[in-house]
Amino acid sequence: MLYTIKNNLLTVTISDHGAELKSIKYEDREYLHDANPAYWGRTAPFLWPNIGTIKNGYATIDGVKYPMKKHGFLRDCDFLVTVQEENKITFLLKSNEETLKLYPFNFINTITY
Repeated sequence: MLYTIKNNLLTVTISDHGAELKSIKYEDREYLHDANPAYWGRTAPFLWPNIGTIKNGYATIDGVKYPMKKHGFLRDCDFLVTVQEENKITFLLKSNEETLKLYPFNFINTITY
């Protein structure tokens, strides 16, 4: 789902999928990449818990191999909106059964715009 926040200068659109910025407009001019899949299908993803490619596609933690995609998994998760105001929004993602298969630590990620 897409959410929009704004103030007297900016209008910002954010997706709950990855808590990813989708649009930043100032005076009706777009300042964010258009996510044209011919070049790159994303606009401004959060890269976590890793940036870039992990050697051999997995991380070994305490002798256990965990699959680790390029740029991590946060950008592919659906977030919960915990605060929504005209000019502010906060997204939340907590570790769960699925994330623990990819990253064996409990976490809480909050992203506020």
